[in-house]
Amino acid sequence: MVLAAAKPYGLKDLKVRSWSSGSLGAAVDLPAAALLKFSTKRDSAKAEGDDRTVAVASNVKEVEFELKSSILPLDALAVMTGVTVTDSGTTPNQVKRYAPKVGAMAPYFLIEGKALSESGGDFHGKVYKCKVTDDPDVGLENGKFADVSLKGTGIGVTADEASTIGGSAAADECFELLQNETEADIS
Repeated sequence: MVLAAAKPYGLKDLKVRSWSSGSLGAAVDLPAAALLKFSTKRDSAKAEGDDRTVAVASNVKEVEFELKSSILPLDALAVMTGVTVTDSGTTPNQVKRYAPKVGAMAPYFLIEGKALSESGGDFHGKVYKCKVTDDPDVGLENGKFADVSLKGTGIGVTADEASTIGGSAAADECFELLQNETEADIS
């Protein structure tokens, strides 16, 4: 039986995993993810002569991504930015603190989003090796829930890194789209 074309709807789940010393950390949920968007960026050139284009070259260089969440999950933000979150106090005076330092380097991480498919099953988008390139944008506004958004770049992985990711990941890939006939959790 041929798998019907995917009809992804919404964003059911979004998780990030830290990427350090060739291994992936535990998945950290963005509990109210509102957007995961990514697109490839290409290097391209045209050869022209005799008043016409005679050849075009184009290759994938990287993938750019954007994500938004309607809840501010500091632990997930820490995975993506490398900022240490500290916890202090006891109930009813607990405090969770996120405070970036000037000059801190952003780490690599993996993003995976999941949408249910109207044609059955689900649809996953996974960006393998990401780094935040724009500081998180946190919006606090009268009469609205806070939201956080950020942008970054994903790059191709080596053969060793692909084996760490598992599944069907292969060297030089920077993202994958997966259509599952049966709904599957983000691993």
